[in-house]
Order: sequence, then C-alpha cells, then structure tokens
Amino acid sequence: MSFIAILFATIMYFKQGDEANDTSSGIIDLPGDSLLSNYDFIIVGGGSAGAVLANRLTEFEHWSVLVIEAGGHENELSGVPLLATHQQLSDTDWQYITESQNTACLGE
Repeated sequence: MSFIAILFATIMYFKQGDEANDTSSGIIDLPGDSLLSNYDFIIVGGGSAGAVLANRLTEFEHWSVLVIEAGGHENELSGVPLLATHQQLSDTDWQYITESQNTACLGE
C-alpha cells in the first residue's frame, strides 16, 4: 500500500509543476460568430478520426482548426497506465460497459 501512496505523491508533485506552467485557462465561452470568424474548420470530437482529420487539415499553414472534445480535466490517476483499471466504470470512461458478442471474431 505504501507504493500506491508514494506513486500518488509523485504524480501530485509533477502535476502541480505542470499546472504552474500552464497558461491556458481551460474552457472559454465564446459566441458562435467569433468562432466562425476565427476558425476555418471546427471538428466536434477528438477521437481517432477527429484527431487524424485535424492533423491533416493543419498541414496547410493558412488554415486554422478548432477541435471540440467532451469531458472535463483529467484526474491525477489517468496518466498512469498501471492504474487504468481504477478508472473503469467511473466518470472518466463515461461508465461505459461493453457487451459480449457471440457472433463476432469467429474467423478461422
């Protein structure tokens, strides 16, 4: 149990350093007209497809892209892959539960 306490303390230490250097203010509420005049493309969803699309669009230097993603700030444990199971069925993964499919992956 002391390993977890030391790990958590280490994460908190480095997390505070990141926040001290962070100049962004988080969520900014802007009117829609302002967004349309400042960005050429607005992508809703930063998943695998949204991130690839945003990356491709930003290859053109004169285009500006805004990616909008749902969710809040990550917690201290989300940056540690070993503790991923601790995040399951929490607000971090939207309490997502998969369903088994008896008809999937039957290739030989």
